[in-house]
This record gives sequence, structure tokens and C-alpha cells, in this order.
Amino acid sequence: MTKNEFYFLGRAPFSKSLLNRAWIIKSWFPDFLIHGDSQCEDILIIKKAIEDLKNKTEFNCGLSGTAFRFLAVRMSRETGQFLFKGQAPLLNRPLKEISTLLSQLSVFVEKTDKGFLISSEGWKMQGDYVNTPSQITSQYASALVLNSWNMDQDLYFSLNRNPVSYPYFKMTLDFVKNLGLTVQEKGTEFFIPKGQSLKLWNYTPEQDKSCLFALACFAVLKGQACFLDWEDNSLQPDNIFPKILKDMGIQVETRNTQLIISKCESLKPLNINLKDTPDLFPLLCVLCAKAEGASELTGLSHLAFKESNRLEKTKELLDLCGISIQIQDNRCLIQGKKTWSEITPSVFNTEKDHRMAMAGELIASLGVPITVKGKDSVNKSFPEFYSFIDLIR
Repeated sequence: MTKNEFYFLGRAPFSKSLLNRAWIIKSWFPDFLIHGDSQCEDILIIKKAIEDLKNKTEFNCGLSGTAFRFLAVRMSRETGQFLFKGQAPLLNRPLKEISTLLSQLSVFVEKTDKGFLISSEGWKMQGDYVNTPSQITSQYASALVLNSWNMDQDLYFSLNRNPVSYPYFKMTLDFVKNLGLTVQEKGTEFFIPKGQSLKLWNYTPEQDKSCLFALACFAVLKGQACFLDWEDNSLQPDNIFPKILKDMGIQVETRNTQLIISKCESLKPLNINLKDTPDLFPLLCVLCAKAEGASELTGLSHLAFKESNRLEKTKELLDLCGISIQIQDNRCLIQGKKTWSEITPSVFNTEKDHRMAMAGELIASLGVPITVKGKDSVNKSFPEFYSFIDLIR
């Protein structure tokens, strides 16, 4: 490897999304064995909450919307009052969806000056079925399913039409079914019989495909990546990224259980709907900015409700590079250029958004004089990130 080239050979960390779900299961079945760990902040928050489950009524979720949603629904099956604290970006997120969900289970949520307070006497359904909000995130539907073990009554629930990030909910369904939970499906309506227990007591998570995608983007622009033990039949929606890269004219090769991605000198523009894979957006926009032509990305409205408003932050990042980017409602238009003009040195503030930090560093790796502020935000999902890309500095 010559100076400033990127090369990766190995496995990615365990999937954060699947580990989060596994730890919620462990809260119901303490003898459930998880063969894999992570130092991601989301995982650490959920693990600590599960360990404190019987002793505490206050939980600090930091910036993690996932931790808050999963834990809030988990604790709503217990009797008592539970306070969920967090940093401002989390506490400023819309509360309507969780209030709508839990009120149907006779659980009440209110925002206080200390955080979100949940008051519960356990789930007591108000009607025949639960209408689960899914227009901003699918995680409340996932949280409902993950916490439907050992119920004393049957659960019927439905999703909105065209739910956001449905593949992540499908990942949850497949995950719990593999562990033994019976879930009957009919379109957007679901039935979970009462009194169910775990059947599979050992679990090993997959590699994190969003982490692999981040490394793949560096390979596309800076060198090569060889991912070992590649899992074609992954539960994770981000498993689609090799196909997306192929559509951009990038060399993607499979050899036995290895996935090899090589540097591409000429990227094709892209036309894609990211409704089901929103986490790919910031890094994918950087690749589109280096493509030769106009790319159109749609299905983006829910990106305004992440750790930052990723639509605004991505536009800010590409504006610093002199790349034409237009965001109109649910779509993003990027006029890519293979060669970028001289760029004024600048500082890019990630607003503590891990995906934006990775996108900023990908641009910086091209020699663009951008300083990324808020680097430690990558600890939320990929603490090892800088140990891999520091080799190309």
C-alpha cells in the first residue's frame, strides 16, 4: 500500500442493530447468551439499562433515539414511573409517535424539564388492536414486537400504509421468529399470541453492514477493501450496498465468502430511493458528488429526524466543496464532478452525528482542507472507525 491509499482486510464489528435487539431479548430472558459484543454507545446504554432494570427508574439515553425507543417500550410493561434523560437533540425529537403508541396500552408519556416520564401499570389495551405509528421511524413497531414475550393477552397490531424503513421492521420480525416467537402476518396487520417464551438460547450477531459500507466508500475513492466472511443472506437492509455500488460502475467481486471492492476512477451517477436504507445517505452523497453527472436520491423525509437534520448537514458539507446540491421535499439532486476545484479551508461541525462525521472524513481523505468537528460522535455506531482510516492520513 502506497502513501494515502486505503486498504482493509478483515471483518466488521458485530451489527449494532441486531445487538440492540438481542439485549432487549436478554432483559426478558437473563439466561439468553449473546456471543458477540460492541463498545458502540447505543449498545453500552442499552446494556447498562438492562443490568439496572430491577434497581433503577432513571435511564440516560444520551443521543440514542434507538435506546430511548426500545427501552421506553420495554419499561412500559413494568409497573411504575420511569424517567428517560438525554442530550438536547434527543429530547427535542417529536414525542407524538411514542405517546400515540403507548396511550393505546394505557401507558402515559409526558415531557418534563428532566426528560421523558413514562407512567405505567403494565400493558392494558384500550381496544381490539394497536395502531403502531411508523411514518417517521419503524423502531416503535420493532420495540413493540421485541417486548411481546410472556404476555398475558394476545396482541393485534397494525402499521401505517407505506411505513418508513420497513426492512428494519422486517429484520426485527425475522430476528424474533428465529428465536421462537410466533408472529402471524397479513399485509400490514400482525398477530402475536400470548404466553410465548424463547426457544433458541444462543445467538451470534452478523457483521454490521453499515460499518462495511463506510469502509467500502473509502475503498471506492482511495484503494481496496476485502471483507471476510461476507453474509449474502443478511437480515440487515444495508446489505444492499454492493448492488448500489455496482450500479455506480464500481468493481464489486465475490470470491467464496469474501467481498472485494476496488477503487473506481469514473463513477456513474445514481437514481435511487433510500426510504428503506436511510443510514446510507450521507456517505452515498459523497460518492455521488464524485460521479460524472447528476444523481437523484429520493425517499428522504425522515432524515430530518436523525441525530442531526441530515438533509441540511449533507447540503452544508457538499456546499463546502463547491458541489451543487438541491434538496426539495423528499428528494436530493447532486451535480457530481470527477475533479473538484480549489476549495477554501473550512471546519465542518457534525452536530454530534456519527454518519456526518464519517462523510466529512471521506471528503477530507481526498485532500480537501476540511476539519471535522465532533469526531467522537462515531463512537455511537463505529468506535473502530478512526483506527481504520488513520492509515491513509
